[in-house]
Amino acid sequence: MSASDPQRLHALPLFAELTLPDCERIASWSEETAYQPGRVIVTEGQRDYAFFVVLDGTATVSHQGRVVRILAPGDNSDAATPPRCGSRRIPAR
Repeated sequence: MSASDPQRLHALPLFAELTLPDCERIASWSEETAYQPGRVIVTEGQRDYAFFVVLDGTATVSHQGRVVRILAPGDNSDAATPPRCGSRRIPAR
């Protein structure tokens, strides 16, 4: 794990309209973590209070064992929740 890079955050569409000082503040509250392909980041039914943003690679979202979405760089954990589903499974790829 390492500190998030404010410039990298600012380059993402999610944060592009923020000022660089805003991105610096967000970066100070966050950490960048790399996951090995296939590693489960969030398990369906697990309650979490984290917010994830994909910086590199992809993450597969499945619900009840079925792939429902692929998250790409710039996508975030809000996009991971399938419609009408309150839980998700997000393995790194």
